[in-house]
Amino acid sequence: MFLLWVIIMINLEKMLEKTTGTTGLYFRRDDRLVFFKPLDSSGEFLLKTATVVTMPIVSTGMAVTALLVAGWELLKAIGNLVTLNFDRAGKNITDCRKFLHVMSITLLAAAVSPLLNFVDLIGSTIASIKPALSSEPSEEIFQLSC
Repeated sequence: MFLLWVIIMINLEKMLEKTTGTTGLYFRRDDRLVFFKPLDSSGEFLLKTATVVTMPIVSTGMAVTALLVAGWELLKAIGNLVTLNFDRAGKNITDCRKFLHVMSITLLAAAVSPLLNFVDLIGSTIASIKPALSSEPSEEIFQLSC
């Protein structure tokens, strides 16, 4: 059951790239240098703005799914204990623990991600605007205005 859930989550990776924002990108990259990168387009600004809201929703949905699967594994463990199949019950309990662990991590991500994505949105916006603000006016423009 855990393997099936992992396969389903891998298929959701494309969707998560668009909905989790910088928080999700941070956890998917090896170099971890993803915060405060200048924006490439206005579409990227809108996407980063949306992820402040969508990341907690996606993470909470994943946590609820993990909780439901953990509950199912616990029920299977109880059924296996009733039928005296202790090996299967132990495997079900192990799977239940794994899903409860996944649930706790995704709930933590849901709690922290809005702040991280918002701070990154502000930092990326400033990083995008800073070069335009710090450039000195060219002499041609200055001569035309005098």
